[in-house]
Amino acid sequence: MGVTQSDIAKAANVSRSAVALALNGIGRQNIQTRDRILKIADEMGYRPNMLVRGIRTGKTKTIGVLMNCGEGFFGRVCAGIQYYLWQYEYVPIIVPNSNEDGIVDLVHSLVDRRVEGCIIHPDNPESMDKLDNVYVSEIGSRDIPMVVVDNQFHEDCFADFCGTDDFKAGCLAAEHLISLGHKNLAWLYADDSSDGSLANCFSLRREGFKSVVDKKASVRLTDIDLLEDGGPVENIINILDRPERPSAIAVGNDNYVVDVYRSVEKLGLVIPEDVSVVGFGDHEFLKYISPAITTVNEHPYQIGCDAAKMLLDRINNTVKSRKNLIVRRQPELIDRQSTAKV
Repeated sequence: MGVTQSDIAKAANVSRSAVALALNGIGRQNIQTRDRILKIADEMGYRPNMLVRGIRTGKTKTIGVLMNCGEGFFGRVCAGIQYYLWQYEYVPIIVPNSNEDGIVDLVHSLVDRRVEGCIIHPDNPESMDKLDNVYVSEIGSRDIPMVVVDNQFHEDCFADFCGTDDFKAGCLAAEHLISLGHKNLAWLYADDSSDGSLANCFSLRREGFKSVVDKKASVRLTDIDLLEDGGPVENIINILDRPERPSAIAVGNDNYVVDVYRSVEKLGLVIPEDVSVVGFGDHEFLKYISPAITTVNEHPYQIGCDAAKMLLDRINNTVKSRKNLIVRRQPELIDRQSTAKV
């Protein structure tokens, strides 16, 4: 059993209430007495019982993070969340949300542990709809603040949003390729969202890309669904094996860049001499491919910090508005070796 406040009181020859005042930094107390108590507590290896403190104060100093934090984009988002929360002595409880059927139970598990707020990434339309309903019925009714990352909820659901200006990201990619003289472009996507009311990040990228292309009468755009029968590699090969193949490809998600590189290699083509490639995400694992991918950096670490700050502002009532707050980081095009002039 750990050291208790009663143990410290006995060692310091003071009352337990005096120990509580010193450890909590509250009330009026002689400075020498307080310092002596704190020194003895440190020497005895005392650690506060945060569970008990949470029960007494209603502040558990825990944040629920419902997100698949791997080593890619969301791994860096989680790193930003953890860093910012730690500055204010908050601890994130990270729960993966890969199981759609268990999404309700996951939210319940966080609520049951009295988290003070939630940061959530709904990774597909189905989980977005379920989380939307759960939030209204379970989280919203308890006035637990929430920030949604990357994919935005419906406007009538009270939840702040933090992410990237994905429309702008699409614009940057299109402007870059067109500036290099490319007139036959292909957009590769793997977006299974069929609900146009959902502000899906992939559809926003495509809308931004297309908005730039539509202003250029001489530029042609072909959409390629990577999820169609045959799989990503076969679908990419089909578009690149045409007599009038695209001179440049925009990959809506960096997760499929490797598939593009494999397809180009199978056809005996060379990047960027035969086809230019631009991606989205600047994922860490792509540093191992050659040529280095030109991509749009969405600053996920900063998004994580922004999300944590927004949530703590709600928890501490720094923000009084009941309107949904929206923060979008500006993306940045990273020009490397996978794109070239026609």
